Formats: sequence, structure tokens, C-alpha cells
Amino acid sequence: MKSLFLILLAIAVCHAQTATVSLTPVSKLKLRNVTAEAVTFKGKAAVRLTDAGAPDPGDGKRLALIHGTDFADGTIEFDLAGDRIPGAPEGAKGFSGLAFRVSPDGAR
Repeated sequence: MKSLFLILLAIAVCHAQTATVSLTPVSKLKLRNVTAEAVTFKGKAAVRLTDAGAPDPGDGKRLALIHGTDFADGTIEFDLAGDRIPGAPEGAKGFSGLAFRVSPDGAR
């Protein structure tokens, strides 16, 4: 039984796929109510997204969609940093995150 488990484990590991998705040039991104620029952040290549929409376009309406990706089940790893917009009150809150399974037009 032990050898069967090791064989199945080896098969599962062999079928695992790893992909790296480049976010540059930023022209590859489909932007919704944000602007994007390539920057260096803490010594690493990064993309800065800045609000460019109406004062309140609603939840989930500020996006940068990555063209040409086809994710399935698995793990997505990324580094994220967020901050308030300049001039925002001290108690202002926001959300920075990752949206997946987004429709191609970003509508949902």
C-alpha cells in the first residue's frame, strides 16, 4: 500500500503546473477606473494602480484585468501593498485585493 501511495503522489506532483504572469508592459492590462505604471517598490519590479474613476463608481469597479490568462484550480501567489489616497482623512478605509473568475469585460 505504501508504494501505491508514493506512485500516486509522484503522478500528482508531475501534473502540477507553475506559471509566472508578467504585469509589464502595463499596456497588457485592461484598466477600469484606474491608471497603471511600472515602478520599483522595495527593490522589486511592481505595478502601481492609481484611482482614476468617479468619486464612487461602486464596489469592484476599479480593476486591472490581465489579458491572456486562463487560470483553473490552484494557488495564486502575489505581493500586495495598499494605501489611502493623498488627502484622505485619517479614518478612511479601502480595500486592496485580488479578484479572480472575473468576466472578460470586468462587469462581474
